[in-house]
Amino acid sequence: QKVDLRRALELAAEKYDVKTVLADSGRGLVNALLNDNLADELSLLVQPQLIGAQARNLFSGVAGARKLELLGCETFPGGYVWLRYKVTR
Repeated sequence: QKVDLRRALELAAEKYDVKTVLADSGRGLVNALLNDNLADELSLLVQPQLIGAQARNLFSGVAGARKLELLGCETFPGGYVWLRYKVTR
């Protein structure tokens, strides 16, 4: 059974005055939000580690290309990089 994400977000906004939703549950929800054009911003924390054959592409379920506009970039101890992008349509 498929969830109508757009309607769910509309109801959250109407009933609870929700203005921002953070989705950090993994690629399934992220891909669905991108595919339904419901994501305004993408925030990535890059960890300095290569995992080779065990790697999973986070955006393999996104239908078509998305243009991103860099909003910010910060570095943290340990070589971590935080990238923030505006998702353009």
